[in-house]
Amino acid sequence: MHGGGNNSSASGLSASEIESPPVETDLELLGRTVHAVSSALTEPPKEGDRYMIYDVSFNPKGCVWDALIVVQVKDDDDDENGDDKDGDHGNSRSSRSNRRSSSKVRGSSKVRGSSRSRSQSRSSRSISANNNGGSGDGKNKTFTFPIRVTCAEDDDVANLSASSGLGKDEPPRGKTYAVDLSVIDDSVHHPISKWSSAEATEHRDDIKNAMEWVSYGVRRSMARSMFPQFPEGCQGKLFREVYQLNKKLKSGTFSTVCRGVHRATGRQVAVKCILRKKIEPSVDAAVFEEVLIMSGLHHKYICPMIDYFEEDRCHFVVMELEKGGDLCERLNEKGTYSEQDAKLVAKNVTEAMNFVHLKGFAHCDIKPRNYLLRSKRDDVDVRLADFGFAQHVHAPNSLTSQCGTPFFVAPEVINRKPYDKKVDMWSIGVTCYLLLCGDTPFNGKNRQQLFRRISCDEPAFPDDKWGQVSDDAIDFVRKLLAKDPAKRLSADQALAHKWLADVRLSQRGLEASEEILDKRARGSSRGPSGKIPKSPTKGDAQPPPLVRESSSKRSVSSKIEGARDRIEKVRTARSKSRERSKAARDARSKSRDRKSGGLAPGPPPPKPSPSSAISATTSNGRSVTAATQTTDTDLSSRSAADENARLLDVIKAQDAKIEKLERMMKRMMQPDDDVHEC
Repeated sequence: MHGGGNNSSASGLSASEIESPPVETDLELLGRTVHAVSSALTEPPKEGDRYMIYDVSFNPKGCVWDALIVVQVKDDDDDENGDDKDGDHGNSRSSRSNRRSSSKVRGSSKVRGSSRSRSQSRSSRSISANNNGGSGDGKNKTFTFPIRVTCAEDDDVANLSASSGLGKDEPPRGKTYAVDLSVIDDSVHHPISKWSSAEATEHRDDIKNAMEWVSYGVRRSMARSMFPQFPEGCQGKLFREVYQLNKKLKSGTFSTVCRGVHRATGRQVAVKCILRKKIEPSVDAAVFEEVLIMSGLHHKYICPMIDYFEEDRCHFVVMELEKGGDLCERLNEKGTYSEQDAKLVAKNVTEAMNFVHLKGFAHCDIKPRNYLLRSKRDDVDVRLADFGFAQHVHAPNSLTSQCGTPFFVAPEVINRKPYDKKVDMWSIGVTCYLLLCGDTPFNGKNRQQLFRRISCDEPAFPDDKWGQVSDDAIDFVRKLLAKDPAKRLSADQALAHKWLADVRLSQRGLEASEEILDKRARGSSRGPSGKIPKSPTKGDAQPPPLVRESSSKRSVSSKIEGARDRIEKVRTARSKSRERSKAARDARSKSRDRKSGGLAPGPPPPKPSPSSAISATTSNGRSVTAATQTTDTDLSSRSAADENARLLDVIKAQDAKIEKLERMMKRMMQPDDDVHEC
């Protein structure tokens, strides 16, 4: 459990109500960093760990920890199995082992500071440089070596800022603390300096893995120390006690996304399940950092995280359920987007990315599969998801890890150059290119050819695919696909581009017109005295409605009024049809009375016309006039019966419509506090 906040009614809180920790002072930041490192070094080992830390001592003067690491050496068979396992899982996120673990204070635009741990290759360099003898424990297949962890104020960010030539308008950066891990020489108990060259070579990989393992532990502990107060997670409750897992939605290399239901409220959610025994320590530490990043991002175009549960066997990340699928699936159905729809998607995507960049993060894996649609009926309402590769950008060109999706990765990542937030804008440019023409700007038979074309070729805009696209859209995509990151549009510049500025201006005009119409409607509903008159109602008079506070309430009230009008029209039509059916029944009963000569006197029959008096005769001399009159009476009675049946069918259909509208009104009149539509 971490962070502070209110512990009341956690199940009813939304993602936007997760409180962020207050802004820290430099002393509080240093204290939290020291506590996180101490917790990581004293954490008990888990089942299957090959490393154990003991004899930890802390010297407050200089913030230095000294400890001993016991490493269990693998057999040859274990090494082969480990290589196979690393071949399955290590390639995709091998770069995460060198990634910085950063903790950024949220809740304020001024960042007070951050902390990071880095495991450098000092262990390998120190062992190789000495080339002296040593000792190992061959019977137990373990060996021990000492390490030193140092926490000090970091000047690396200041050096990066100075080398990048930031302007005077750049906001001052907060203080940061670096946690360095290194192997030391204990000449009395564990004399590493006396190791032979063969022993150093034999233990080099084990020492490197052990140092990375310690680094991952520090990263996890740093992320935990920055967690906010989650609604129900990380408070001693098990996930199965709060949520129920249902249908599996999709699965990936490290995680599975399932549909879930909150047991108390019945709210449907999406749950990302990550089995910890199937992932490496680097991926496990990355999950904590992903949760930390997502807990501080609250935007209308970002899929919000609702809760998080950390258990020994699995991570459970609870998010809002988006029912429309991802943008890649929708693009496969549509083929291409119209320019207007593509413009709206680009605007939403760029707004979300601008928010992420202002928070100091880079997503590093923008692609259509990471944009989720809220509804199956809407093609443009997208939300950004999957922050598994997201990183904190300490300074311009401060990121070096190799990550991303081949068709959407930026040239600087392929060429192994330092990069920053501009890699996301390149990926947005590829996404817009794909939306407008249905294909990616760069293709290849294999990954090597694809990367060569991304690095060297310029994007093409052939007339057969781009002939119907405007010049502003082509200029927007071309500026996002600039090879030089300095010439590439940033998120702010992309939103100010002419192609997207038209959408923003039209939306602002629409919002302003809606506000004016709403004010006029409220003003016209008031009487001469300035008060809202009461509308006549049945029974007790209800108080007049208050001024509506949100657009969602206004839309619900307008739907209710429209439903009431439709119900009144249907009721009027039903009453008229009933009157017509009653008249048809009366006419049919009168015709039966005239035919049978009943007791009820009827009006005298009309006088026959001279033409009708002439009747044909048969061979027996009898007239057929009476038979003809009987046939006409039967036909009229049958037509009246058919008309009556048709009217009854119409009445039944109208009754069904009225019942359906009444059910809709009941649902709309219910409070929408617990309704979470995706």
